[in-house]
Order: sequence, then C-alpha cells, then structure tokens
Amino acid sequence: MQGYDAVVSVQKFSHIGICVTSIERSKAFYCQGLGFSEGALVKVNNEHQALLGIPGDLTFHSRFLRLGDVVIELIEFFSPKPLESVTPRPINQFGLTHLSFRVRDVDAVAAALESYGGKIIHSTRTHEAQYGGEIIFVLDPDGTRVELMSYPDEVQFA
Repeated sequence: MQGYDAVVSVQKFSHIGICVTSIERSKAFYCQGLGFSEGALVKVNNEHQALLGIPGDLTFHSRFLRLGDVVIELIEFFSPKPLESVTPRPINQFGLTHLSFRVRDVDAVAAALESYGGKIIHSTRTHEAQYGGEIIFVLDPDGTRVELMSYPDEVQFA
C-alpha cells in the first residue's frame, strides 16, 4: 500500500491527549485494565497559556502512558476547571470518536475495564460474521469511547 506524499516530513506520531477528572483513576483504567505502562508526570502552570489558548490562571498535571508505540497523555486540569460534556459523547460529533484496541477476549477485557471505573455499553456488542470478529465499546472513567476488537490475527485493517 502506497503512502501519501507529505509537504512536510513528519518524524513519527507522538501521542493522544485525554482530559480526565483524575489522573490516578484513569491511570488504573489504562494501565491495569489495558496494559499501558506509566511514564513521565508533567506539572504545568501559566507558561503554556498561549499554547493551549486558555486565558487566566492555568494549572494542570499530565501523565504519559505507553503501550507499544501508542502514547496517551492523561491531562487533569486544576485551573480553570474542565468544561462539562455529554457522556457518552456522540460518535458522530466532529473530532476524536474513539480509541481502539485489539484484544483476545472482548468480554474479559470489558469486565476488567469495568472494575477500573469503565462502563460497558452493552448495546454495542457486535459479532461481525464477515471477518469472524467481536466488538464492544467501553467508556473510560470520563466518557472517552474505547473500542475492544477481537479478530483472527490474519484480519488486518491498517
């Protein structure tokens, strides 16, 4: 499969940032539930106001987590307080729709994630006969959709 010619060369993908109510709660979900490992904790104050476009006092902590080549940054804002959102966020709303992970057993992983503060969306449980796969969505502790996919190893989408 051919890639696209980029005007500017990107070295590699860096990370995905997720605003959370509690780094500790979300860290348990992603590390203990999905197998991410804990990385750096960064404490940020007003020096990043312009970068983030947030006026006034700015204080947040971010914790980086890694699973293979995937890096997630959990961001907990102390000032200003995060904006409330609809949970679950509609999947047809512009922007990030979900994170997706291939697993051996969607039910076992979903149950484990539920024990770490996740919420299984039972109505999304799907069997895909065409590829021999199982899919279910789980919400992380703050409502980010996490797709769990179980397919035979020979089935590749990317």
